[in-house]
Amino acid sequence: MSICTKCNSEEFEDIDYFKFCKVSKCKKCNHNRVDYLDTCCKNPDLIIRHFHSNNSITTLYHQCKNCAGCDKTNKLSHKKYSKDIDSEFNYEGFENWKQERENEKNKIYNLIIINSNYLNSNKYKYYKYLESIEWKIIRNDRMKIDNYLCQECLERSAEEVHHKTYDRLFKENLEDLISVCKPCHKKLHRLP
Repeated sequence: MSICTKCNSEEFEDIDYFKFCKVSKCKKCNHNRVDYLDTCCKNPDLIIRHFHSNNSITTLYHQCKNCAGCDKTNKLSHKKYSKDIDSEFNYEGFENWKQERENEKNKIYNLIIINSNYLNSNKYKYYKYLESIEWKIIRNDRMKIDNYLCQECLERSAEEVHHKTYDRLFKENLEDLISVCKPCHKKLHRLP
């Protein structure tokens, strides 16, 4: 049984099946993960085929009749399997299979894993919070208390509100915040 890399939970639910893998979601934290098939495809039909390399060496492999997939790390013994050879290795099919697997992997990673995991991240929740009415109210209250003056340089008008601490994030006290101008806010975050 595998565990969630984010919260260590062992409870997952399958959310989607693809040609070469399945995507599951952690029931506790909604973090997504991908489990690739141990086989070449969902319906492997393996036969033994000759593979001829550039240096005239012939190797035997199991290759799937359905998808042309092959585990080239698993060479077969000529002694044991030579009588069972079915045909020549399907090179074009194998290259197509590799490309299709790679395309699916990239699609899943970009569309599902990155987007979905970002939506469940603290960073996303924080940026959504900064758009909320609750934040706008507390931000405005802090600016009023500071008379819309930057509390760092005490010269420029305050344009932003800085968190002095994130200990009570989403439930800040006014004392957790300070009104600042943009240049001072950048300095506080050590941004160029």
